[in-house]
Amino acid sequence: MADFDDLSLVSGPEPQIEPPARTGPSLVTISIAAVVCLTAAALYYFYGRQKPAPQPAKPAVAQTTVDLPRRTAEPGEAIDLPPLDQTDAIVRTLVQKLSSHPVAAAYLTTNGIIRNMTVVVTNIADGETPSKHLRPLRPSGAFTVQPKRA
Repeated sequence: MADFDDLSLVSGPEPQIEPPARTGPSLVTISIAAVVCLTAAALYYFYGRQKPAPQPAKPAVAQTTVDLPRRTAEPGEAIDLPPLDQTDAIVRTLVQKLSSHPVAAAYLTTNGIIRNMTVVVTNIADGETPSKHLRPLRPSGAFTVQPKRA
């Protein structure tokens, strides 16, 4: 057999391959941008973070007293408070003077009103729900969801 190593498979002159054109920033451009950013950061660090000049102290203002007309409070009715277990009747009477709303009336039908309100306030302060102590105030029906109309 013949030796085929010396045969050329390309006919004619060899084609010239051009290197691809660069489309991104060159290494020099990136280096210059990095130097500018570092210089700006250094200038901000040394000069931009200076504390503002102290403000001059404000002169002391003489305090003046103004005599405002004073209103005297009307004396409330004197109440002899019974022991805590017997205060529900007094609380009902006082709250009915403030509000005749049916929800308030529903709450006044319970017993131990002052103790119950104390527990409610304590639960709220502790981040707990006071719902079990406010059952007379809960909604009577279920909530319904209605789609939003445009």
